[in-house]
Amino acid sequence: MKLIRYLIVNFSSFFILLYFLPGISQITIDSSVYSKKYNTPGLHKNVNDSLYYQKELTSLKEAITFSDLKKEFRGYQSLAKYHSQINHKNIDSVIYYFDRLESKIAELTKDGTLDAIYKTVTLNHYLEKGAILSTNFGLLEEGLQSYYKAYPFIEKDDINFGTVFDVLRAQNHRQQKHYGKAIQILKPRIQDTTSLDLQQRLLLLKETAKCYQLYNRPRQSYQLHKDIITISEKNKDTSYLVHAKNEISYDLFLLNNIKEAILMATTLRELYLQQSNNKTALFTNSKYLGKFYQKTGDIDTAIIYYKDALTYTIETKQFPHVYDQLIACHKAKGNYTIIADLYEEKEKTKDTLALNDLNQHIAYKKITNKLRDQKTHNIAIQDENSILKAEAKARKLYILFLSLILGLLLTSLLVYKKYYSQKNEVKNLKKNEERLLRETITLRENQLEVSQLKIEERKTMMIDLKDEIKDLNTTHPLDLDPIATKIDHLLDSADCSLSDSEKINDKDINFKLRLEILYPQLSRIEIRYCLLTKMGKSIRETADFLNVSENTVKTARTRIKKKMKLAPSLTLKTYLKYHF
Repeated sequence: MKLIRYLIVNFSSFFILLYFLPGISQITIDSSVYSKKYNTPGLHKNVNDSLYYQKELTSLKEAITFSDLKKEFRGYQSLAKYHSQINHKNIDSVIYYFDRLESKIAELTKDGTLDAIYKTVTLNHYLEKGAILSTNFGLLEEGLQSYYKAYPFIEKDDINFGTVFDVLRAQNHRQQKHYGKAIQILKPRIQDTTSLDLQQRLLLLKETAKCYQLYNRPRQSYQLHKDIITISEKNKDTSYLVHAKNEISYDLFLLNNIKEAILMATTLRELYLQQSNNKTALFTNSKYLGKFYQKTGDIDTAIIYYKDALTYTIETKQFPHVYDQLIACHKAKGNYTIIADLYEEKEKTKDTLALNDLNQHIAYKKITNKLRDQKTHNIAIQDENSILKAEAKARKLYILFLSLILGLLLTSLLVYKKYYSQKNEVKNLKKNEERLLRETITLRENQLEVSQLKIEERKTMMIDLKDEIKDLNTTHPLDLDPIATKIDHLLDSADCSLSDSEKINDKDINFKLRLEILYPQLSRIEIRYCLLTKMGKSIRETADFLNVSENTVKTARTRIKKKMKLAPSLTLKTYLKYHF
C-alpha cells in the first residue's frame, strides 16, 4: 500500500504541473543598455544637485510605466549614486535601489533573455555597488563581497574589466591597511599596461602608486606618478594630473627632497585655491605642507597648514591623523593647554566617526534583513497563489486522473507480483547452490581420503622395496645405497604429502571450491599451486612437493597472477592470505 500511495502522489503532482505550466512571457532588452566601458568610481559626474535627483526620479518612474528597461537600469544606478554622496548619504536608499536593480536582473535572467548583455549589466552593477559600499560608507567587507560577485561575469580575455576588478580589490585592502596584499594583487597587472584603455590604465597606475607610497616605497610611487603626469598631459586629463602632482610632492618628501617638495606643493596650492570645487586636493595639500614644514622645524607654519586642513569637512575621516600631527607640533612648543583641547577634539571626532560607522553597519544590516524578509513574504504569496491556481485547474482532470490511478494500480500489482516471484526464485537458487556446495565438499573429502589411502599403500610398497634391497645387498653385495637414499627421500615426500593433505582436510577444505567459483579459468594443477602457496610453502618446498623445478613454480605463479588480473605490486601469497 505504501508503494501504491507513493506512485499516486508523484504521478498526480507531475500531471498537474504538466497541464497547468503557465507560458512565460518574453522580455526583450535594447542591446545598448550598457556598453562594456566601466565608469571608474569617483570619476562619474557630480550627482549632488537636487535638480538632478528630481530629474532622475521622474525619468525612473516614466521608465517603469512604459517598460523602458534601458532607462530603468540607469535610473536605479543614478539614484543609488546620488544617495551615496556626502551631502545626501542614505544607506537605506542606496541598498533599496541596488536591490531593485538586482531583482530586475534576476527576473530577466529567469526568462533567459539577456545573455551577454546580462553579464555586462550585472558586472557593472556589482563593481559599482562594491565601490560605493567600500569608499562612501566604509563597509569594506560588504564591498569586497560585491566585487567577488562580479568576478564570474568577467570574460577571461577582457583585461580592462579584469584590471578594474583587481584595482578595486586592492583599494579595499589598502583601506584596511593591508598594503602588501594590495601590491601583490596589482603587481602582475602593472607589468604591461599597453593593452589597457586610457581610464583603466590611469586607474591602475594611481592605485599602485598610492599603495607603494603607503608601503614606504617612494621610489616606485614617484616613478608611477611621473608616468601618470606624462599620460595625463598627453591626453589632457586634468583630474589625474592634479592628483599625481599632489602625490609626487609627498614622494619627494619621503625621498628627503624636502625643499623641492615644499616648492612643488606651494605652487600647486596656488592653482587649487583658484578652483573652488577642489576641496579634496586642498585638504591633501594642506596636510602635506604641514608635514613638510614640521620636518624642517618650522612648527608655526606647520600648525597653520594643519589647522587649514581641518576646515575641509569632506575629509573628516582623516581628521584624527591631523590632530595627532597638531598635538606633536604643540608638544614641541610646550603648549600643553592647547594639547588638552586638541586631545578632546580628537576623541570627539573619533567617537563621531566610530558612531557613524556603527550606524552605517546597523542600517545596512537592517535594510538588507528588511528586504530579505519582504522578498520571502512575496515569494510565499506567489507560491500560495500558484498552489491555489493549480488546485482549481486540477479539478478538471479528475476523471482522467482516476483512470490513470487505476492503470497505475494495476501496473503496480503486476510489478509487485513479478518482484516477489523473482525474489522467491532467487531464494530457491541460493538454497540449491548451498546444497550443491555441501555435496561437492563431501565428494572432495571422500576423494581426499582415497588419496591418503593410496599414499599409505605406496609408502608401504616403498618400505617393502627398501627391505628387499637390503636383503639383496646382504646376499649379493652391490652399491645400492643411492637407491636406498632415493627411497628414503620418496618416503619423506609421502609423509609431507600426507601431512599437507591432513592440513587441507582440516583447514582449507572449501578453499579450492571458492577458487573454482571465483576463477573458473584456473586449471586443477594451478589450484594446487594456490593451495600450497596459501599454506605458506616456499618456492623450493612447493617444487619438492610437486616434484618439479623451482623455475616451473615461479612460472606457474606468474601465470596464475595474470589469470586473476592482480596488480604487479601485489604478490600471490599476500592476495591469497588476506582475501581467502
